Parts: sequence; C-alpha cells; structure tokens
Amino acid sequence: MPMFLPRAMRVTPVAVASILFCTAVPVELRAWTAWTWSSAPTDFAANLLLYAPLGWGLRSHGALVALTTAVMLSSGVEFLQGGMVGRHPGIFDIVANVAGAMFGFAAARRLGSSAMSGPVAVTPGPSHIAIAALFLCALIAVWFTPGQPSDLSSWEDGYPLLLGNERNGERPWHGTIHQLAIVPAMPSPAGQHRTTGQTDGPPDSAVWPLGTWRLPRELDFSGGNAWIAPESVSAEFARAARKIGGFTVFLTLTPDSAVQSGPARFVSLSDGFFLRNFDIGQEGRSVMFRVRTPVSGRNGMEPFTSTDAVLSKGQRAVITATYDGSISRIHVDGRLHGRTNLAAASCMVPSLCDTDVPAALGSAGALLTLVSLGYLRSRGAIAIGIVLGSVAASVLYYVATLATARPYFSPAPLWSLAGATAIAWSCRERIANGNATGPGETCVESTPRGPSGTASTR
Repeated sequence: MPMFLPRAMRVTPVAVASILFCTAVPVELRAWTAWTWSSAPTDFAANLLLYAPLGWGLRSHGALVALTTAVMLSSGVEFLQGGMVGRHPGIFDIVANVAGAMFGFAAARRLGSSAMSGPVAVTPGPSHIAIAALFLCALIAVWFTPGQPSDLSSWEDGYPLLLGNERNGERPWHGTIHQLAIVPAMPSPAGQHRTTGQTDGPPDSAVWPLGTWRLPRELDFSGGNAWIAPESVSAEFARAARKIGGFTVFLTLTPDSAVQSGPARFVSLSDGFFLRNFDIGQEGRSVMFRVRTPVSGRNGMEPFTSTDAVLSKGQRAVITATYDGSISRIHVDGRLHGRTNLAAASCMVPSLCDTDVPAALGSAGALLTLVSLGYLRSRGAIAIGIVLGSVAASVLYYVATLATARPYFSPAPLWSLAGATAIAWSCRERIANGNATGPGETCVESTPRGPSGTASTR
C-alpha cells in the first residue's frame, strides 16, 4: 500500500464551499419569509467562526477585497435563506459573517508572513487527519443510531373527528369552514402540485382511497360546541391512515378573528386536550398542526408544525396539511409555510438528519476524497478521488436511512459529489517548495509550468 502523502488545500475555495454548504443549500424550499433583526448568541458566534477562514484565505488580497467578498457573499446567502426551510435571513447574521471574515483576515495578517503572495494553502498534518476521522466517525454514529419511530402505530381508533372545538368546548374557533376533506394517503407529486396550488378548496374525494371523507356542507362556528362526524368516519379514517402510514387534510376556511388561541381547533381527531391522533388549529394568525407518533408523544407536541402569520380576519385561506410518516407540512394557498421532520427529532443531533444533511454529506464527501487523494498517484487521481469520496459518502448515508427508517433526501448524491469536487478542486494546484509561511501553510505557486515541469519564462 502506498504511503499516505496529504495534499495541500487552497483555503479560499474550501472556506467558500463550507459557507455555501452550511447556509445556502436547502433540503426543501418554502414560502419567502421576512428578514429578522435578532440573532441568538450561539448563532452569532457560529457565524463568526464560519466566515473566519474566508478572511484568512483572502489575506494576500487586501482588506478591501476581503471586506467586499464577505459582504457580497453573506448578503447573497442571507437573501437565499428567505426561501429555505429551516433558515431565516437576518441583518445581524450579515454583521456576524462580515465581522468573522475580517477577524480571520486580521489574525492572518498578524500571524502570517507580510511577504505572502498568491492564494493561501494549508497541508493537513496527522492531527488534522485524526480530527477529520473522528468527525466522520461521529457523523456515522449520529446517522446510524436508531431512534423512536415516527409512524402512526400509536393512533387510537376510538377518537372522534371534531370540527370547530374540542369535545369539552374549551378550544372554540370562530369562523367558517367552507370545505374539508381528510384523506388517509399522501397525494402523488403531480396531485400534490395540483391540490396545493389551487385556491378553491380540496379536490374531488373520488380520486382518494378507502377511508377518505369529505364535509357534506359548509359550517359556521361562533364559539359553540364542536361538530362531531359520524363514529364510523373517524374509526375508518384512523385505521386506514395507520395502515398506509400517512394522511392529508384539505381545508378551505375564513377566520372571524386573528387573535384566536389554544390553538382554536379547525379539525381534530382527539379525546380532550392531551390525547389526540392529530389536530389543526389557529394560534394568533398562525396555523398549528400536531400529529401523534411514538416520537412526538400522545399529544403530538414534541415536535409540532406551525406557520408564520398567514391568516387574516375575514380572508379565505386554503390549507393543506400532510404527514408522510416522517415529515409534516402545511401549505397555505399553495405555498409551503410550515415543515417539521418528526423522524429526525429522534436523531442524536436532529439537524444532521434534516436541514444540515447537505453540509454533513458535503463534509463527508470532502474528507473521504481528501484521504483518497493522499494515496492516489496516477494521472487521473483527482477524478478517481472525487468518485471514491462522493460514492462512499452517498452509500453511507443511504444505508443509514434504510437502517433507521429516516427520510432519504434524493439530492444526497449531488451534495456528496459537490463536497468531493470542492475539496479536489482546492487541491489541484502544485504547491511551491520552500514557500512555507506557517505550520502546515504554504503559498500556491502562480507561475505557469513549462512542458518539462520547470517554470516557464514567458
């Protein structure tokens, strides 16, 4: 077996790839959300650390280039986050990002050589490889550790289907339900597009399977008792949904007030405040959707799904709430406004099984590629390393989702391929001998090479 010889990596491409993977690659797109002016201290610190390598890598280009690059990259990423599930664009995030880049730039200028020229590169040492290996092992442990199931096996057949209130009368909703359909199935991708994109109500129930039920008439609610569906309807729907493993609720309604709380119930399959199969209700101007599973509990509270402020007094809204056995979603007027991965909630680090899967897979692909390149000596080493790293990371993730019954994200091979390609591209340059500017740090030689391998004098 050939000796391991680590390749030097250009810092700037790795820093940019890390920023994009961690903040700008969505697992799913949602309705655009407003910018915020708040930032948690942990998020602020994380943004500082994330952008510091960018400033370090740009130290040879001057402070103005580093500042401009950080501002443009951060602003673009924050703008894109407005339409990404699990992300929220923030002004203070941009401040933290730019501050982190400039801190990295200042630290590099202070600690590095003042004569530094050309792109900055770092050659990983044994300690770096060991840390990377530990990270990869930890990621594999997170992915492969089983958690509680997120299916509907804990549903009860005897809970009544209620509209406009709970059976005890203490969660009243004021408004009109124009149309309602409950379906013990997830619509097909084409059907999902049609039904969530429409604004006139639920589709014809004739296209749905056994257990589907449609409200026979429009109902007005003004704080009185709940409307109770026939017992056979609720029992048949619960059995069918549990067997299929998912369900969809279509609602067209008009609230009489934007200050209802509890949440005030649109529809529920429940037996009081703390025992439910599912419910959908209004909390202020938001929609709440709770589903009972082994991981979310008998009350469906940990976790649940909610939207931002989407309801208005006297304004008709078309709501589609779906659960596919792993992820619950709320569409309002054809746009995704709420999403929660219940299956990922039982993961050791929930975000690494959901919104941070792109970053995790990109990192895994990059690390495996970097190790492969340390052993490869052939002319096509870069291409072979990319293939080995991306395929290995993709297979690990796929097997983990099979073993733990967590949802598999179909773009996963692309994420691992992008991570492998980014690290390989950063390692493609020849590193100039004798230009070390710090422990493990070098300058990339920018002089073109002649045919014989010596520097060209053109």
